[in-house]
Amino acid sequence: MFSVKALESQSSLREKKLAQMIDFLCSKEGQVVNIEEVVFTTMFNTLSNIFFGKDFLDLKDERGTASGLKEKLFKILVNGLAPNISDFFPILQRLDLQGLRKQNLKHIKEIFDSWEDVINERRLAVVSQKEQCFLDRLIVNGFSNDQINMLALELFTAGTDTTTSTIEWAMAELIKNKKVMFELQQELKHKINSSTIVESEVSKLPYLNVCIKETLRLHPPAPLLLPHRAIETCEISWLKLGL
Repeated sequence: MFSVKALESQSSLREKKLAQMIDFLCSKEGQVVNIEEVVFTTMFNTLSNIFFGKDFLDLKDERGTASGLKEKLFKILVNGLAPNISDFFPILQRLDLQGLRKQNLKHIKEIFDSWEDVINERRLAVVSQKEQCFLDRLIVNGFSNDQINMLALELFTAGTDTTTSTIEWAMAELIKNKKVMFELQQELKHKINSSTIVESEVSKLPYLNVCIKETLRLHPPAPLLLPHRAIETCEISWLKLGL
């Protein structure tokens, strides 16, 4: 599986995808942009390049839903969160009274079909060690198509929706809180010397980090796991967000 070293080796890819997203947003100056679609496409393509070595979505697709992958992933997530009678009465599990299992299997098969040809092509191709993506490593280590499909599905469902939601909420909170946005803009202006941010420079941006953490506190991707509120008034570090 990926080690920390392997993840670090993909930093240039992540920076490339970030640059593509920024270029796309700059080209839309003065126009209404759906941040959710743009971020989702960027995240999905970042993961698909790490896993499969190619893009699956196109930023220029107005709906951002090439191949219907986003809708299918979203429906799987919705079905997974939907109240299921079988969870309360296991004796009814085999009946699938709400049809959730049937729907999920349908969407999962459609998603698997969208990258089946890619997997088969990589099995036939002879790839050098330097050019290997995660899929090549799995194939070399004897993983079956079913195992690869499930790993890819887990990666995309866990790595796209939560990140997209967090960034969308962060942008919404910054727009609502002009003072916080100004402070963040000043930090970026004074601590970043280039037009784009590289991962090694993120540690120089404490205000950005606490903005993200405050967004996660206010709008956690999995809100029902733990309560996300302070039981008494407190001051966090020395940075006052005012959110």
